[in-house]
Amino acid sequence: MLLHVTFSFTPDEEFAAVEDIDLLVGLQMEDPIPGSEIGPTAGCIIAKQFYSAKFGDRFFWEHEGEVPSFTTDQWNSLKQCSLSRLDNSDITRVQKNAMLLPSIKNPEVPCEEIPEIDLSPWKESPAA
Repeated sequence: MLLHVTFSFTPDEEFAAVEDIDLLVGLQMEDPIPGSEIGPTAGCIIAKQFYSAKFGDRFFWEHEGEVPSFTTDQWNSLKQCSLSRLDNSDITRVQKNAMLLPSIKNPEVPCEEIPEIDLSPWKESPAA
């Protein structure tokens, strides 16, 4: 959790114009968006970065029609699997979405309930 600091001055008391405020200082001075730890400017910057990372990468796995794209069967197989299914320890229960803390909406379930990836769409037929 980020620490939200209350400043003893307002920007218009210390700066002649908003352009005089350094970006990092301004980000720290912004009030957070309700339900968030960051303000609107940081939220916008992060959203633009994620957008650029996804749509600026022609190899991003969800893009269709690019070379090399996944086939429909491969794409469907990838959509059915989850990071929670990675078998790299002796755990027996895991939350459905590994990137979120367990909760009522993201309950822990037996590992066997998390679908395994079906690798058959990647099987190459032997050359004749």
